[in-house]
Amino acid sequence: MARTRTQPDLRESDESVGESAVWVGSAISPLMLVIATIAVVATVILAATGTGVIPTVIVGFLVAASTIAFGSVHVAIDEREVRVKSWLGIPRKTISMANVTGAHAVETSFTQWGGVGYRVGPRGVGFIVRSGPAIEVHTGDSVFTVTVDRADEGAAVAAAAVARRRQDF
Repeated sequence: MARTRTQPDLRESDESVGESAVWVGSAISPLMLVIATIAVVATVILAATGTGVIPTVIVGFLVAASTIAFGSVHVAIDEREVRVKSWLGIPRKTISMANVTGAHAVETSFTQWGGVGYRVGPRGVGFIVRSGPAIEVHTGDSVFTVTVDRADEGAAVAAAAVARRRQDF
């Protein structure tokens, strides 16, 4: 689900002084939701048997919470920053637009990143919840990639903010 508020059309000629776009998007990994559901069901079944209830509940909760944390992402982009966080709020990353040199939409696969979650590797840093559209944010010599629905819209808002910042200098 993605929304662009304040300004539906991002063409420079339509911008008013002081008006800026805010884009909000998200993505959920269906596989991670299935794993979290299985963890919860298994926890309930094992806890109902009465053997090791407290450790079972703790482990089940930790598995479900970590799966949900790395299986969903929320992205907000405005004139000031790119904010990325999971449904639980961690992991979280904020990139100041002052450091952004470019942004664009790409297609990526979780297999290119070695799995899902918060990934660090030769491609840069990424919050990858599934294969598909993603936003690449460039900051000097580093790249941050986040998979999100309607990535082209988010990348356009970030690129427009970078272009406006360059015009201001």
